[in-house]
Amino acid sequence: VLIGYDLLFPSELNILLNKKHINTFCFSERLHGYFWHPENNIKNNFIYGDIELLLEKQKVTNFKKNFYFYGPPRHHQYFINTKEKNLISQIKKDLNFKTVCLILDWHSPINLYDSSRSFSNNWRNNSIFYHEVINISKLFPKILFLIKNKDFNLDKIDYFSKILSTINNSSNIIFIKHKSILNNPYYALDISNFVVGLPTSLLDESIFLKKPTLIFDQFKLMEHHKIYNDNLLIKNSYDFKKKIDFIFKNKKKHMINQNKVREKMFKNLKIKNNNKYIIKEILNQNKN
Repeated sequence: VLIGYDLLFPSELNILLNKKHINTFCFSERLHGYFWHPENNIKNNFIYGDIELLLEKQKVTNFKKNFYFYGPPRHHQYFINTKEKNLISQIKKDLNFKTVCLILDWHSPINLYDSSRSFSNNWRNNSIFYHEVINISKLFPKILFLIKNKDFNLDKIDYFSKILSTINNSSNIIFIKHKSILNNPYYALDISNFVVGLPTSLLDESIFLKKPTLIFDQFKLMEHHKIYNDNLLIKNSYDFKKKIDFIFKNKKKHMINQNKVREKMFKNLKIKNNNKYIIKEILNQNKN
């Protein structure tokens, strides 16, 4: 069995994928990334739900595929971690803020060449997002903005020196430290009142877990997908403030809008235990 986690494979693997005696599997990590993935030759596809199935059928394929709805691949871990009530309570107490906003950024390549090659997660775009967070933190001084950094190399990149200095001197923005227990995303999710981020897999999981979620759509990619409705998308600085205000003033209505998105993303999903379900289906396929 050859198991792939993402939908992009190096050319060398394509040789293996065409071998009839090898049974292949892939797992969709996040919904939004599915839009720009090319056609793949994986026979067994674990996907989020009907939306991905529709997208897959729009692609050109020359052979039959099997599809299984399984939801975010790691979501079961959230329920394991959140059973530790005493630990969660202590983490919240130590933060000393009544309201916590989890911020999800993108990876910043440490090399200038690698950064310049990327249209999305390059230094400039990530710095725009950090500046937005800094500005919004000044408007909401009673909210702790907790940044879960994709990596820990920012202090090695001179481009971010001023941004880091501003954040380090802020009273209500902090980066989660590498060895912190909050580097586990499910502890971070649980202690947060709401989540704001650039499009990542954890944002999809946040929607799935019914945590109030906002997506910073600086490239308008999510807007074009027509899945994430306008109520969840932050398009500019004014929109950022307005939508945080709305969560506080009318959280119930925000969640009604968010759950409409959740229903589209995860429609027909009835799997409660991903691990057992995935193993069962893989074993069943390998019997054939």
